[in-house]
Amino acid sequence: MSGAAEVVGWTIEEAAALLDPPMTAEEIRALVLVFALHPTGHRRGGRGRPAPTYDQAELLRAHAAAVTIRAGHPLVPAPRIDPIS
Repeated sequence: MSGAAEVVGWTIEEAAALLDPPMTAEEIRALVLVFALHPTGHRRGGRGRPAPTYDQAELLRAHAAAVTIRAGHPLVPAPRIDPIS
């Protein structure tokens, strides 16, 4: 047994089915591009090419950021500016 941790991966379609609040597969593809997420592997689903899988934790962080932005909240708190007296 090696000391490396196993990365749990989701395909885009799996993420679309599991994330809450939900996002479409197209929205998740956009997250992959915007956050420059790289596939961690591939999974055969049947016919055709194997689907890329992405690190579940990275997808969850990207999803949380997108949900925060959609809600109108900044990702980073605005700096406090004291009025000039």
